[in-house]
Amino acid sequence: MKSIRLWGARQNNLKGIEAEVPLYSFTVVCGPSGSGKSSLAFETLYAEGQRRYVESLSNYSKQFLNKAPKPDLDGIENIPPAIAIEQKNSVKSSRSTVGTTTETIDYLRLLYEKAGRAYCPNHHIPLVKDTPSDGADKIISTFEGQRGFILAPVPEEGRLMVDKKLLQTLIQDGVLRIYVPIKQSAEPKKKKTAGRTAKKASKSKAKEDEASNESLKLETVAHVEGQMFGQEELGQVLELTDPMIVKKGLPKGLFYIVVDRMAFHASEIGRLVDSLSQAFRLSLKYSTQVLSGQAIILTVDGKRLMVSEDLSCSVCGYRFPALTSAFFSFNSPVGACDKCNGFGNTLDLDPEKVIPNPALSLSQGAIAPFAMPSATYDRRQLKAYCKKHDIDLHTPWQDLKKVHRDAIWEGNDEFYGVKGLFEYLETKKYKMHVRVFISRFKSPFTCKACHGTRLKPQVQQVLLEKLPITELTKMTIEDLYAHVMKLKLSGATEEICREPLRQIRDRLKFLIDVGVSYITLDRPTKTLSGGEYQRLNLANQLGMGLSQTLYVLDEPTVGLHPRDSERLVHVLKQLREQGNTLVVVEHDHDVILNATNVIEMGPGSGHLGGEVIF
Repeated sequence: MKSIRLWGARQNNLKGIEAEVPLYSFTVVCGPSGSGKSSLAFETLYAEGQRRYVESLSNYSKQFLNKAPKPDLDGIENIPPAIAIEQKNSVKSSRSTVGTTTETIDYLRLLYEKAGRAYCPNHHIPLVKDTPSDGADKIISTFEGQRGFILAPVPEEGRLMVDKKLLQTLIQDGVLRIYVPIKQSAEPKKKKTAGRTAKKASKSKAKEDEASNESLKLETVAHVEGQMFGQEELGQVLELTDPMIVKKGLPKGLFYIVVDRMAFHASEIGRLVDSLSQAFRLSLKYSTQVLSGQAIILTVDGKRLMVSEDLSCSVCGYRFPALTSAFFSFNSPVGACDKCNGFGNTLDLDPEKVIPNPALSLSQGAIAPFAMPSATYDRRQLKAYCKKHDIDLHTPWQDLKKVHRDAIWEGNDEFYGVKGLFEYLETKKYKMHVRVFISRFKSPFTCKACHGTRLKPQVQQVLLEKLPITELTKMTIEDLYAHVMKLKLSGATEEICREPLRQIRDRLKFLIDVGVSYITLDRPTKTLSGGEYQRLNLANQLGMGLSQTLYVLDEPTVGLHPRDSERLVHVLKQLREQGNTLVVVEHDHDVILNATNVIEMGPGSGHLGGEVIF
């Protein structure tokens, strides 16, 4: 079997040693602290493996990578590309979480993109995309045996054309009738007339209204066979040749093109599909702001249903953004909360920093920004306001009336207050010293818009098994693994989501195996200890499934219970079985016993070490 062979290694305190590490083995480097274990494993083996791999890349690629220094040795052969997993958490970014580090959250986002169902925030019903055939099935199941209109909306804003040109184009397209909601069709009120003439006119008008089926005001929501639809009064159907339209033109506000009027029977489904296709086409044609086709179905007794190619509510028309992986990512502007920009917290004025000692009075400088030498003018304004409103300058801040404290903090028309001062300073942030001054009195607070989830509020409306993705990331890895194992999908969704589900389950299992089952996916990576971060990386490498790689690890069992050490050894053996070579710097007796090869450094520390003694 081939081995990594090195000779003449003099890195740090190494004394020109020669050593062999069998490929595809689990090798432990042990010995006293300072005997040269890390010098051999990290600064020689890993450094040379990484350097040779980087040198094999193109010049274009190398300019983006740090140039690795060549270790001090005479020669080395058979060394594969190397990955170091050190016991040091170097992550400083607030955007990095356990989920992003292990890439588990990427597969969760993909799962929600493919299997998640968006719900309307107003009516709490699933939002669906309708093709003409799907829409026809929905209409038949909801309004079987009833008569009604199929309408294509022409909105007030974003019309492709207006006035006579619009009327002419509608006629050219074969449109015969339009439907005008009651808000548009209602005429201005006339003065009351006395006698029978007024009564006759009133009765006549009532009959006309009843005959023409008026009004389009959403009043109630009804249920029929599981479907939801709006209940409305009906508006007015007008011929395009109507003298009123010819003379005054088309309505300025919203109106609808009457595509068809028919009875909704299963036998007429072909005609219904054609009419919906035409309604989708017309709704797109006459509006520059609509990106997907839509149709309104209105029965003669005022029941209303919306059918749309967009992800929208069939009752109120609420439209949902497209479900993509980026929509569930706080590192993308598509999904990140608009207020905190995906950080989960905002920097706001901290009362405890502005008033560090509430036992002090205003005259003693209770409000720190007003006590600064540069705040002479602000102090003078504060004293003048307090004198005018009988606020005692010598009473401790905590003993002042709440009304007075709120007035000084919030400000009003007479005095700008603490918040007013900082609002003014925000306009001067182009000056360095002002930015430093403001930062002294601010602290991070949980974002009020997303409540710390980092994502837009709409994300909470996409559910899978009645849970949004944010609830899953709050679970411990052990609980999340149990939840995902019980997750059942059906039909085509199961086939589509098979690979994302497998990846999620495998990665969560690896995290449990390395002993970090108690952490959550939304935990910031920078808050992990060095050992936790190392085991996180170890689980991540298992999930990647690399082979023919040299892994160099630094005491992965530190801080682990002996029971967890056994599981970690099993994980290390899994890495080796994938066709990798492991070099582990370790003191733990159980790990040394499980190794296939041992290199002991010594015999002492510092200048007394640096030799291979076994």
